Parts: sequence; structure tokens; C-alpha cells
Amino acid sequence: MVHSSCPSSCLVNKPAHLKGFNLDIPDFSRKPPSLPPSSLEPKAEDSLNSPSAHPLSTECPALDTALVQHLYYCSRLLLKLGTFGPLRCQEAWALERLLREARVLEVVCELSRRWEIPATSAQEGKGPVGSGLVTALKLLPCSTLPTLVCPPAYSVADGLLHLLTVVQFSASRPGFLTFWDQCTEGLSPFICPVKQVLLTFCNQYGARLSLRQPGLAEAVCVKFLEDMLGQKLPRRPQPGPGEQLTVFQFWSYVETLDSPSMEAYVTETAEEVLLVQNLNSDDQAVVLKALRLAPEGRLRRDGLRALSSLLVHGNNKVMAAVSTQLRSLSLGPAFRERALLCFLNQLEDEDVQTRVAGCLALGCIKAPEGIEPLVYLCQTDTEVVREAARQSLQQCGEEGQSAHRRLEESLDALPRIFGPGSMASTAF
Repeated sequence: MVHSSCPSSCLVNKPAHLKGFNLDIPDFSRKPPSLPPSSLEPKAEDSLNSPSAHPLSTECPALDTALVQHLYYCSRLLLKLGTFGPLRCQEAWALERLLREARVLEVVCELSRRWEIPATSAQEGKGPVGSGLVTALKLLPCSTLPTLVCPPAYSVADGLLHLLTVVQFSASRPGFLTFWDQCTEGLSPFICPVKQVLLTFCNQYGARLSLRQPGLAEAVCVKFLEDMLGQKLPRRPQPGPGEQLTVFQFWSYVETLDSPSMEAYVTETAEEVLLVQNLNSDDQAVVLKALRLAPEGRLRRDGLRALSSLLVHGNNKVMAAVSTQLRSLSLGPAFRERALLCFLNQLEDEDVQTRVAGCLALGCIKAPEGIEPLVYLCQTDTEVVREAARQSLQQCGEEGQSAHRRLEESLDALPRIFGPGSMASTAF
């Protein structure tokens, strides 16, 4: 399973791996300084014959397409920098993703830089693309792309079609390489349409998963894709080519998983999808049964968010069952850490009800780590969120109750400048 979207680094003032980095963001809202008219006149070196006038390219159209997609993704992540909340979880998450993207861009730049290296023999490659890329891969450090594995029956040029599918997880994560190979059969190994990934997944796992529930394979694959892409997929067909998935996104995502194989991942994710569906059921009996049978290991981000939602939308019996379950499971250190990160991340969600649910869930697990952000919400958020935050503070032991008393005292000490009495005194 993939880690929570709020990284553990958001529990401190600054992620350890980012210390020393200058995170100041330039003000792009200012207009650039005006240039003198002479600087706008075309010069000889600016002609179309100049190499700088040609579009930037790796000389491989498929790799160019993949690279452009990663740059667009980086631009979306950059928009999250400077978006502050109680813990800056969204910003810390975006920074971690940007560091991962920087690793991808380093690989692409190195491959592009060594693209034109000639082959030294006929067996080393066929054509400039194959020879240059294969030679470049041999020169890359092992920590970047450790080994280029080509079956004996393949020439190195044929192995080019599979070179980026054999990455760090190929030896210890059976099934993932085979799946990507099937998705890109007859296509470029660098990029694959999301529709093709969904079709391949359903063809491979649809029969087995449909025995559990019709349509389960599609639901599992959609979660798989959304976690890799870092965004929700449209539920209705959209005009145009649609979303694309790059081998680098696939590679980076698989490296974050705990699942030892593709088969194990599909099984675990199917269990999580079914659990979330049952927790979101309108049938109280189904919800209560799901709560009783939910093991600690199956409650990941989506399951935890579904649990917290029941604290807002469930009836009294369901809410009591959820509170009991969260208190019991939070005694386990591994579960408590996952739950804490998930619920803290919810405090920065755009949806009001999700923030309310995060507040109530933090109270259930009695998390002292949540006291400071809860106090922040009591001072800044809407009334319904403030009330939930105050309620949770009172459940966080003596420390939380003390913080609640100080908060109430500070609020009572504020002058009532908009009260009826003060309005009369300031009329003139």
C-alpha cells in the first residue's frame, strides 16, 4: 500500500531532508522589467538556423511526450508551495513529490545528453537512438538505473523497447514489470494511455476479481491509476487523447509500495476497496459488520477517511462503534502513525466536512500531536469546524483540556467591539 498523502515530515517544522534548502518562492505576480527597444530587434544569432532557435528535444518523440507530462505535473505541484495550513502537510507532500520528479528529470537529462554516442559494434545497437541510449544507460550510476536486462534472444536495440521497464523493482517486485510490458505492447515503453492501462488490468484481473464483486477490477485499477497520477480521474469520458501514464510515474509509485508483488498488491487493494464501499453503505448492518471485521492492516488512507466520515454522517450507534474501533486500533504503533498522518492531513482539506471529520477522529485517538493544529482551527476556521476542534481538544487528555481553557480565556478577553454596548459608545 502506498503511504499517506501527508508525509511524516509534516509533523516537524521542516522536513529533515529539506534542511538547508532555500524554499523562498519568487513573486511571479510582478511584471518583468521593460526591455529597451534595441533588445527586441532580431539579431544574426537569433535566426532559425541557430541551434538555440530549435525546440528543445531528446530526439525521441515518445520520451519528449513523457518529459512534457512530468513538467506539467511539476507545475501543478509548485502551485501547492506556499499554501499554508495548520501543519503545511500539502506543501510537504508536494516537496517530497518534487524531489522524486527531480530524480526522474536527472535520468532523462543524462540520457538525452549522451544520446548521440555512436555504437562501437553492430551488436551494441541498431541506429543512433538505440546505440546512444543503451550506451548512456551503461554509463549511468547504479543507484539511478541499476541494470539493463535484455533476454539473450534480443539484440540491444530490441531491448530498448523494454529498457525502462526493467528498473529497480524488477527483481524483488514480480509482476509489475510484466504488467507494464503488457500495457505498452506495440507502443512506446515510455508512455501509455490510461485507457490502455485500465483495459489491460481488467483483462488480466477482471475474471478473478469479479467473483468477489462485479466491477471490482475497474475500481481497483482506478485507485491504482489515481494514486500514481496524484489526481482524480474523470468519471465520464473526456474529449481528446485522455490522460497518459509514464514509465517514470509507474516506477516511482511502485517504489513506495509495501506489497511484494503485483498479485499481492491487487489482492490487498481489492480488500481495501471493498472495505471502503461497505463503510460507505447506507445499510447500518453492513457498516457495523465492516467495522467489526476490519483488520488493522487493511485500514489505509481511504479506509481511515471513510471511518472519520462516519463520525460526521453516521447515527449514534455507528458513531459509537467507530470511536471504540479507533481507540482500540490506535493502541498499535503502526496503525496510530498511519491514522495520525491521515487525520492531520484532513485538517487542510478544502471540504469543510472532511476537516470536521479529521478533528473528531483526532479526538478519538487522543492525539496530543493534534493539539496545536486543533487550536489553530479554533481560531481561524468556520464555526462548525471550530466546534469540532474544541470538542476534540477536550478529549486529548489534560494537555488538550488545558489548551482548551487557555483558548477560551483568550477569546473571552477580546474586546466585544461589535457588541450592542460598544456600538452605542462608538456611534459618534
